[in-house]
Amino acid sequence: MDSQKFLQLIPSIFDFENLESIAYKKNDFSLILENLNSTINPYVLLLLNTAVSCLEEKEVYCEVLEKSGASLISTLQHNPQLMAYGIIDDETIDLDDINNLLESFNYLERTCFYEGDVTSFCEDLEYLNSEEKIGLFYLDGNKSYREILLALMSIRPFLAEEAFIMISHTENQETKNAIADFQNFNNANNIHELLVVNPETKSYSFMEQELVILLWQNNAINKQIKRINHQGLTKLNQATGDSKKTLLHVGCGGYNPNALPQDFRGDDWVEIRLDIDPNVQPDIIGTITDLSGVPDNSVDAVYSSHNLEHIYNFEVPIALAEFKRVLKDGGFVMFVVPDMQTAAEWVMRGEMEEPPLYQSPAGPVPALWMFYGMGTSYHGMPYMAHKTGFTTQNLGKQLEENGFKDLKLIRRSFDIVAYGYK
Repeated sequence: MDSQKFLQLIPSIFDFENLESIAYKKNDFSLILENLNSTINPYVLLLLNTAVSCLEEKEVYCEVLEKSGASLISTLQHNPQLMAYGIIDDETIDLDDINNLLESFNYLERTCFYEGDVTSFCEDLEYLNSEEKIGLFYLDGNKSYREILLALMSIRPFLAEEAFIMISHTENQETKNAIADFQNFNNANNIHELLVVNPETKSYSFMEQELVILLWQNNAINKQIKRINHQGLTKLNQATGDSKKTLLHVGCGGYNPNALPQDFRGDDWVEIRLDIDPNVQPDIIGTITDLSGVPDNSVDAVYSSHNLEHIYNFEVPIALAEFKRVLKDGGFVMFVVPDMQTAAEWVMRGEMEEPPLYQSPAGPVPALWMFYGMGTSYHGMPYMAHKTGFTTQNLGKQLEENGFKDLKLIRRSFDIVAYGYK
């Protein structure tokens, strides 16, 4: 489920300053309800379909079927690619009648029905070992406390990494208690109230029916990574389509237009920023040894400054192999690492910490940091430790052994600047 898309759609669909526009949008649903003789509030169907439109690829919709079938029919009608599970836990609902209804709309092949309660449905779904995940689970709250709580607890393993649980008719105290206990039973990081409609939320008073949409997040970080990487690949593909040269900036840190060498600052280059930290707002999430978010042969250059020294020596060939994999034929890598030969000359003079080699944005840099990194001086920064080091000789050897050619290694001040072509 794309919760961000849903939150962006809500203001345009439910324009509280123009209730006439909202009323106009509900007309299609009113006709469905009239034809099926259903008492469901049409605004609820409008909200439900807004949520269904935010399902992502390979996600399915699942509902505990209500007697008229109106909520299921409306979601299938307004979402042509939708696949749905319908759980029939009401003995007064005749499966043949439901099948005939769906067949009349030509929706039968897009729905799988199950006769039984949600718990039994989940047990059978587990037995089938289905890879499909439920992006939206819809439940009418006109049930007992036990039925609602068991349904919510049972459905959890089959929800997508990010999913909506929508519960209507939450006016009943038993329903409110079941939802509250469900939230208490689960990790607070996994579940959030995304939208609540009740007398206190006056904006939605026109619905005349209480409901709750819960946002379920399992492996929320993975979901965030997928979303960021999808946007990054879109940017990469757009640049390629516009015949721009693409630079993958590995370990980019926070955005800084001056962080790139002059070589890459022209209008003919597009920077694709990659970092392990989502807080720096990279285009792609990854690490120097895992660029799996970037396709093979997709970028013209890879640039990385002061990152290779933060991985173990045995990991350096892994990083170089990843650099080479993502480069187009003829593309090149450029990276900067501390020059350990220069640092050693200072140590030979006994100048390990004083005076500093140079002034950096982080402050004075002593020779000690060239060897062991900034993490040796500040508590709580183990990621700033250095785990290996380079001279032009050993770095050039590693580049050759990993298939780079036309090498160029430059000792510049306290750094080595290395170039290698694929």
